[in-house]
Parts: sequence; structure tokens; C-alpha cells
Amino acid sequence: MNKFFYLIILHFLFSLPSQSQDVIVSLTGQDYQTPLELNFIHLDNLNNNSQVMFSDLPVGMTTYRINLSKGSILGTGPYDLHNPYSIQILSNQPGFLKLMLNVPREEHVIVGIYDLSGQTVQEQTISVNHGQIIMGITTGTNQLLLIEIRGSNLRYSTKMLGDGTGRGTEIVHFPGTSQLKTGESAFMESLCIPAEFIYTPGDTVRFSVFKAGYYLSSIVRIPQPEGFYLLYLSAPCPSTLSVTDFDGNIYNTVQIGNQCWIRENLNSTHYADGTSLVNGTGVGPIFGDYTTPYWFNYYDSVYNSLTYGKLYTWAAVMHGSESSNSTLNNIQGICPAGWHVPSDAEWMELEMFLGMSAYEANLVMQWRGTDEGGKLKEPGTTYWLEPNTGATNESGFTALPGGLRNNEGLFMAKKYSGRWWSSTEYPGTTSAAGRKITFDLPMIWRDFGIKNAGLSVRCLKDY
Repeated sequence: MNKFFYLIILHFLFSLPSQSQDVIVSLTGQDYQTPLELNFIHLDNLNNNSQVMFSDLPVGMTTYRINLSKGSILGTGPYDLHNPYSIQILSNQPGFLKLMLNVPREEHVIVGIYDLSGQTVQEQTISVNHGQIIMGITTGTNQLLLIEIRGSNLRYSTKMLGDGTGRGTEIVHFPGTSQLKTGESAFMESLCIPAEFIYTPGDTVRFSVFKAGYYLSSIVRIPQPEGFYLLYLSAPCPSTLSVTDFDGNIYNTVQIGNQCWIRENLNSTHYADGTSLVNGTGVGPIFGDYTTPYWFNYYDSVYNSLTYGKLYTWAAVMHGSESSNSTLNNIQGICPAGWHVPSDAEWMELEMFLGMSAYEANLVMQWRGTDEGGKLKEPGTTYWLEPNTGATNESGFTALPGGLRNNEGLFMAKKYSGRWWSSTEYPGTTSAAGRKITFDLPMIWRDFGIKNAGLSVRCLKDY
């Protein structure tokens, strides 16, 4: 065989297309500025609807390396089949989850049950003897629950679905009576949810992360090789997970610095004492009327209020109270008992906690700060128009663009901007301080708006 033939073979071998490299990305879940050890990571390919839930994450990690091409997390390593600590699912039917635990010595095991918002449904510490223990969890809720079992050398997560019967959630256990034999495949299936994630470079992926005690957080990206994705998780207020208004609307809460806010725009038609506000549906222009406590649905559609809340005149917000600009404001106004309308100074406190300087916070009728508005905005374009510049919701405030109603009776700017009242009027005028955030900027606008316009409302927990 001559040299020319060898050269042809070598040229052919080196000309073959190389196998494409796996796409690997890094992901971190963070509570404002503190990285968190996560309980679950969920990937959802929006192009082909394939998905995978990682529930047995490496212990001690806060940044997770994910191989999208293989639908796996790096650093977990193979499972040790001889590990004396193990858990196997015996049954997982709607309303009933049955597990078998194997522990080599007496152990205190914590069983946590959480809903998808991160709120604790139940936590129970169970003392178990060595050997095999059968545990059952029953629930009549009609929602998906996340289950975590942890001990000194044991950590396991899974999920279960209620059966909708309405009965309470219970945890029961009793010692196993026989040594149940399990094969390698059954053991592996008990530790990880089967991966059906299929990924092709260029696909759009939703990354979702969950940590017990926090709200679920998601972002949507077209992943790039060695991309890094930071998801912000926020927590409800420690002593007040939610609050209910007179109408029965339930609002989640969020702790931001020293302030406890409701996480949605107010949607009430009554004050806390049961007094009705005035329905502004179809009322038309209200020039010169600064005293009627109107509420409005955007475009007079109740369906808009389900997402964005209602719009209120300043008279409706204040319920007869005088203006206040205190950081210890006690003006309940339209808010539920134990809550109050935030003053202009309290809005500034929020802005400065997020990084705005005191000088900029005091500016008026202009855009202020750098990225503080983005830290308040719900990310993505489900509710906001593209590009929703700078939206991270790093604070957990979850600002939505409910628009406004002007005093001519025109509704405008839904999906473009969100505007919120304060309890502080501009002295001697028919205007009151408010805030505006828009889809195309990451800053916050502070102005004094006409009191008979309809704006959104957030409430602060009393100090």
C-alpha cells in the first residue's frame, strides 16, 4: 500500500464529522444575595414537551451543573446499592404514598410535606428503630405536594398527588415485618424520577427550582453551552404566610428586608369592616370628584381583575383617613386588618433596600435608580410586554402591569406598566404620591398622580 493511499485514509478519518459536545449549563437558586441548597430542579423543554424532575440533588451544593444533552445532573455519581440507608416507593396512588425506609440504627427522621408555593403543609419528626420501616402519607387535597424525608445520613425527595376527597393530610408509620427483596432496577427507580428529557441545541427550556419554605421560581431560556442561570427565590413572611380580605380573596406574602408585603395587587370591593366601596363599572368621566371611593376592573372585565387586581381612586384607598408619610404608617385604609397602605417614605424604604441611593429615592417626576424596578417585576412576557427589560423579581414582589384608569374614564397601559398608590398626598393639591414600573425600563418612576385616577394597591403589614 503506497503512501498516497495512506494519506487518503488519514484525510478521510480526520474529515469525519466529530460527535457534537454535550450542552452543559450551571444553575444557582438564590435568596436575594444568598445561594441556597435546593430540593428540586425541574426542566421542561417547551419545544417538544419533554421534562425531567431532579429530586435527589447532591448534598452541600448550591450551584448545579446540568447536562442538558443527557438530562442529568453532574456530580451525583452512581448510587451505592450497598448503602445501609435507602428508601423505596411501594405505592404512589392519588391520595396515598407508601414508602419503605431502611436505616442501620435508631434515627430521628423529619418528614416534610410542602405545596408548590413552598408553604409547609406539615412537618413531623419520627423516631425509627433500625431495620425496615413502612411509612404512609395520606392526603385529600386536590393539588400536587412535594415530600422530603431527611435524617443524619438520609435525604430523599419525591412528589404525590391528592385524591380531592378533602380529608386531612396524615403521616403514619409502623415497623416492617419482613425483609423485602428488591432488585437493582427497582432500587434505582425508587431513587430517581425516570428522565424523559430530550434536548436539541436551540430548544427553549423552562428551568424551575424549589426549596422548602420558599416560593417556586422559574425562568425560560434558550440554553447556551456553559451558560449560567441564576433563579431568585423569595420567602413568605415568617409569621404571616397569607392574608385574607373581607371578600375572601387570599393574598400570599413576601418578606423584603424588614417589610412584609402582600405579593399580589389588591382585589377587594369592601373595607375590612364590611363597608362596600362604590362599583365604578361604566361610570364614565369623574372630573372633579375626589371623594367617591370607586373601584374598577380594567376594561370593566372581572377577568382582568383575577390577574391584575382592581384599580382604585385615592379616596377608596384612604377610607377617610388623612395623608401620612411616616415609615411607621398605621393608615389601614382599604387594607385588611393588621395591614396598611404604604406611605411614600415606605416605598422609598423598599427602593433603598433594593439598592437605590437616598438622593435618587427623593427625586420626583423622573426615572430613579438603576435596576430596582427590574428586581420588583415578574419575569417573562406572560403578563408584561416584550422585552420586559431587567425583570428578575429578585425581591419576590412580583409586580404586574395592571395599567390605570384616568379620570376621563379611559383604561390604558395594561401589560405596559404597573402603577401603585401611596398614602401620601402632595400638600394642598388633588394629587398623591405613587410609583410606576414599565415593560421597557428597569428603573422606578415616582410622581404625584391625580387622586381620581384608578391605580393598583399593595398593602404592608403593620409594624
